[in-house]
Amino acid sequence: AVSRNYIRHLTSTTPNDPKWKSQWGTKRIKTNYVWDSTIGSQDVVVAVIDSGIMNDHPALSANMWSSGGVYGRMFHHPIDPETGKITSAGDTDSGNTISADAKAVSGTAGSDLYNLDYSTVGDLRGHGTFVAGIIGAVGNNSAGIAGVNWHVKLLNVGVCTMCKDSGSWAGNLATDADIIAGMDYVTELKYSGKANIRVANISIGGWVETGDAIVSLYQDALNKMANRGIIVCMAAGNESQNFDDLTDAYKGKLCYPACLSTSTSITVGASDSSDGKDSYSNYSSSGSYVQIFAPGSDIISTCRYTALANGGIYSSTGYATDDGTSFAAPMVSGAAALLCGLYPDKSAAEIRALLLNNA
Repeated sequence: AVSRNYIRHLTSTTPNDPKWKSQWGTKRIKTNYVWDSTIGSQDVVVAVIDSGIMNDHPALSANMWSSGGVYGRMFHHPIDPETGKITSAGDTDSGNTISADAKAVSGTAGSDLYNLDYSTVGDLRGHGTFVAGIIGAVGNNSAGIAGVNWHVKLLNVGVCTMCKDSGSWAGNLATDADIIAGMDYVTELKYSGKANIRVANISIGGWVETGDAIVSLYQDALNKMANRGIIVCMAAGNESQNFDDLTDAYKGKLCYPACLSTSTSITVGASDSSDGKDSYSNYSSSGSYVQIFAPGSDIISTCRYTALANGGIYSSTGYATDDGTSFAAPMVSGAAALLCGLYPDKSAAEIRALLLNNA
């Protein structure tokens, strides 16, 4: 047979969401080419270990995981507003346990905050809602943005529920105990068979001495997640540090849990839109502990409509733009979830290898 020898090009799916044109990062990781094969799966659950998720946000509500009307769990250590010190974990009745703004919105004063339904509280800060939108905002619905996954299930694991920041409640800090409890909760939920958790995102961290006992506790929690086949994507931090050549203030320390590793974990640095020789942004940590870089600068995603706490990610439109390795990590979490939906029989280690070997 004789035929013209046409030149073909890769196809790509373009969503009709109006803010898609501003989503340079999601385009850069080429999700729109993968969308020709899959737009995600609601059989895949991604745990967002963060400040919470505004579960009734119109871009997220259809993709929220829930069981019996409960959207996840809050891990909470009350903090005394005068001293900033942690009080008794059982002290859930005083005004020290939840901010006045949150009480006014949620009506949950005196509730058991360890088993609080997130449909009444959601996200005190906005950070987790932003992370969740990157991973799984509903796409191609002619509204807002398109997440890396148009279909997925987002599990709300709130650990940054209370803090003291410049004399005001802000919900932007978490105790190690609550973060680890959140990680163990995800592991147990997967083990119990109640949720097919394939991926967990942790955009939280802090610098401690490498010999601190907390390091082994984080490693143990990560090991348990790896044993249950959960891919864990962790933000590398925004301290502009090269982990292999630390400056004076950071010598002898590392950022945890980001500087730990398992067969299913990925530590993520942030790249910017220039993709130059220095492919990470000027604030992102780098070095041998960072295994991959993903778009983290000038990222648009979902946010709170109303401020439950001072500061945080907020806009009356429900969408905002922000920077940080916190928002690079969910790019990778979203990509991992997309691949889990496309290749449901591949192990967590195999999905991790696909991401790292082809970045």
